[in-house]
Amino acid sequence: MSASVNVRYMVNDVDDAVAWYTQHLGFTQLSNHAPAFA
Repeated sequence: MSASVNVRYMVNDVDDAVAWYTQHLGFTQLSNHAPAFA
């Protein structure tokens, strides 16, 4: 069984944060609401 969760963090650079979580930790980005919620 797999589950999906929503994660929200306040960061200074959204692109850098997305790169870190996807490239280094293997997370998958399912949506991106930038710049409205950046």
